[in-house]
Amino acid sequence: MELTNEQIQENRERIRELLKSVNRKNTHKLLYFLDHSGYYYLYGSFKHHTYKGGLAQHSLEVLDYCLEHLGDCDRDSVIIISLLHDICKTKYEFPEGVEFIGHGRKSADILEKFIEYELTEEERNVIRFHMGRTKYLNDDELELYDKTTNTSLWKLIHAGDCISAGYYPKPLQGIVGGIFKMLG
Repeated sequence: MELTNEQIQENRERIRELLKSVNRKNTHKLLYFLDHSGYYYLYGSFKHHTYKGGLAQHSLEVLDYCLEHLGDCDRDSVIIISLLHDICKTKYEFPEGVEFIGHGRKSADILEKFIEYELTEEERNVIRFHMGRTKYLNDDELELYDKTTNTSLWKLIHAGDCISAGYYPKPLQGIVGGIFKMLG
């Protein structure tokens, strides 16, 4: 799949309008960062959305899935997490000596520490653990991980992310979504 420059601009405008609709501190800094970091033009990853504009396209697909299955989840939180869970895949240059383990934590830290974008504790944790369990969690993080992954918001975002990334074959996507909804 290839996106035209027109489609990339349409995605950019949609994302900007969605983020403006959420009343959060430093949205202007976030929008500036997105415009200057390559966010709208970058590939989604080496495995999925491997085309120019894939990162923003993936984020919008996650959002569209989540809005379709919103349930009792907060719409503003869903917008923020869906659109920004992979923000670490941008061309952000960290200060010397700053290291990260896991791209979820890296995304949350970019948003809060470097852009100073306002996240709730739940949003931060859902972004941090959106991929599920990794080998990088230490014992102190396991309780927080378990608490976060038992929320409806995490289940919704995780399902949307996995479906958009193609981790579930097309015939299973409805079943997977239904299971996550049932568990929530």
